[in-house]
Amino acid sequence: MDEDVPVSPGKRGRIIVTDLQNYAMPMIRYNIGDIGAMELRKEKFPCLSSIEGRKLDLIYDTKGEIIPSQVSYKLYEYGDYKRFQLV
Repeated sequence: MDEDVPVSPGKRGRIIVTDLQNYAMPMIRYNIGDIGAMELRKEKFPCLSSIEGRKLDLIYDTKGEIIPSQVSYKLYEYGDYKRFQLV
């Protein structure tokens, strides 16, 4: 997450967008702050398989592993809460 190296297919990493339309400097890279995973399709083309959300909004467990962002939706199954807090 903190290094500028490509990740393996299926692993989470930062999403970096490259702009090839700028004539003055054709390779401009934007770190948009989102986390996602990429997979290779049958034709060997890379494709985003998941988008986890913003890097600053990620939730970690006690082992330092990232908990999927869908965990907040699961909390709604336990009642009609307007707010909840994770500690």
